[in-house]
Amino acid sequence: MPIVFLTCNNLEQNDLSENHDSMNYQLLKNWPNLPNGFKLGNPTGISIDANENIFIFHRADRAWPLIGSMPDTYISSKTILMLDRDSGKILNSWGENLFIMPHGLTVDMDNNIWVQSIRVELFTSFISNKPFFFIMKQHIKCC
Repeated sequence: MPIVFLTCNNLEQNDLSENHDSMNYQLLKNWPNLPNGFKLGNPTGISIDANENIFIFHRADRAWPLIGSMPDTYISSKTILMLDRDSGKILNSWGENLFIMPHGLTVDMDNNIWVQSIRVELFTSFISNKPFFFIMKQHIKCC
């Protein structure tokens, strides 16, 4: 599954709320620069940290079922990727055998990485690639 990443040039940090006419987007070809044979699955969360590393939470080769129930086995591939913003190369990766259906990722102001997976009733924060689990006590039924 190809991902299109765009960069914005000619924009000062203080310019974010004003003068959007100065934005200039550029298509980055061959980004991310992944190892041969690496399969990037459906990305369900993308965020950046304070060092401008890019984090992707993906489903590897797991597909969202259109009919039937959700899977109940953990994904054996590494589901969290930390990419160099310039080269798109993987700097670090982890998350194997932790998630069933990755669903969202954010990086907070302290560089903690927060992820959530369907069918796993917890939020997970990673500090130095080590998970800290926060169990969701309230189960919300949807639809």
